[in-house]
Amino acid sequence: MKTLHFIFRQRALIIFALIVNWAVMSGIKYRWLGEWEFDEMKGSTFHPRTIAERFGTSAYAIEFTALIFLLAAFLIHFRYRNTIDADAAGGRDVTDWNSLSPTERSRIRAFVFIGVFIGLCILCSNFARGADVDEVARWKNATLNPRYSLALDLAVDRFKRTEPRYQKIEAMRKNGVPAPILFCLHYRESDNDFSRHAHEGSSLLHRTRDEPKGRLPYAEPPYTFEQSAEDAYYICEHPPLDRIDWRSLQSALDKMESFNGFGYRRYGIASPYNFSGTSLYRSGKFVRDGYFSRTAVDAQLGCVAILKRMQARGIRLPFASES
Repeated sequence: MKTLHFIFRQRALIIFALIVNWAVMSGIKYRWLGEWEFDEMKGSTFHPRTIAERFGTSAYAIEFTALIFLLAAFLIHFRYRNTIDADAAGGRDVTDWNSLSPTERSRIRAFVFIGVFIGLCILCSNFARGADVDEVARWKNATLNPRYSLALDLAVDRFKRTEPRYQKIEAMRKNGVPAPILFCLHYRESDNDFSRHAHEGSSLLHRTRDEPKGRLPYAEPPYTFEQSAEDAYYICEHPPLDRIDWRSLQSALDKMESFNGFGYRRYGIASPYNFSGTSLYRSGKFVRDGYFSRTAVDAQLGCVAILKRMQARGIRLPFASES
């Protein structure tokens, strides 16, 4: 009977968790969560969004936190029933609390702090990089989209023409970034334009303007591309890219994805930074910092697509034995 009374007293917390779960899983589209998107053919269109589409798994963080508090209350209830089952309206709970010894009060506080800590960990984890994924399996399952065949061949031909410049950057460190990977990173950031910074694609006539801002503070502009690349890959990046095991396919793909961030993992899709142009990517893109659109499509080729076409054209990759 006391347990039933306890559950009844926690009804607000339980109902709140159930409502949040229903709201996320219902699939109802809300205009107040919608966004405008621009399409070259259709122009600007407005798309309502579901809670899951707008916030991803972060929407569950509130529910999980409520459930953790409920679990902490259950633990306290079964260990110290008199603190929970007393009539709160009559002030009995205060009397019961005051009757506990300092040791018992410390234990109850510990239960509450543990519940709060776990809830905060769940909340913060939704803003972290997301769960690790098997990039090796993705590589093996990805096939090239025939629609991008011409663009891929042009990219490989461009690499063959400019390979000596990337090999020079690779040779700057003992375990330098392999030239094919440098080409892919440079393509994603500035379409292989040697007049722009390797970090984020702004002009070499000044220090970097976007993140990371103000790079190459130890030299005055204008800069050469090689200066910018050395700073971007071996000085500014943490850890420096000469510490990465480029012979490992998993490590190489993880590191390439990290240049654009691991935010796509929260939404359960393969990052277009790596997989655009392959069978594993259809849509989904961060159209600006912190703003994800399910319907936007990344127009650039992904690093994996380029590397697979390089491999098919006889270019040796550093992780050839794994792939």
